[in-house]
Amino acid sequence: MKIKIHHLKKYLPYGIIIVIFAGVFLYSILRQPVREVLQLREDEQAQQYVLNKKYSDIRIYKQSDVEEAKLVRSADTGDIYYINRLWRYIFPTENIFRTWFPDYDINIIPELTLDELYETNLSGNVFLRPSYLLQTETDPKVYFVNEQGVINEVTDTRLLEVIYDKDWEKEIVTLENKYFTNYTYGQAFDSLDDFPVIQANLLISQNQN
Repeated sequence: MKIKIHHLKKYLPYGIIIVIFAGVFLYSILRQPVREVLQLREDEQAQQYVLNKKYSDIRIYKQSDVEEAKLVRSADTGDIYYINRLWRYIFPTENIFRTWFPDYDINIIPELTLDELYETNLSGNVFLRPSYLLQTETDPKVYFVNEQGVINEVTDTRLLEVIYDKDWEKEIVTLENKYFTNYTYGQAFDSLDDFPVIQANLLISQNQN
């Protein structure tokens, strides 16, 4: 019995070392999947947060704060224009105007005569603010408004519930067919990865093609 105990004591350090190495090995094997699962969950949560916040807080800014520009109204026709140092852009409809300036009081916009307006070259119609959704009177499809007048059909409206929540239909702006022709068809969106990030300080003049 003493011999067995003696042998046990002799090989005990080796056994401890083997056990330690075995534990480290098993830990390294088991740890990686756990890390991957946790990282995946963190990534999913981050992505979910980004998607939910992507288009909710980017519209609150003043164009005049980032560009020498002004809103003016025609004293003759009542049309509203966005004028910078080079160009004059017209808002073809009020709902397009509201995508850029949702709470602006139209009544306080200064008026100019036609002669004064003609001093700046007319560049074209203002596009809908990117990140809004677009429909026409005769087309049931829902389009994502991208930059520079490009629109992308959203093939599955469940994607919109992820980005805009369940009230995504409130983001839809309906345009008359005659204004819809101002836009250019882009590639259809059929996954969340297709949706771009729209810069928060996008200028009207930058958004014109």
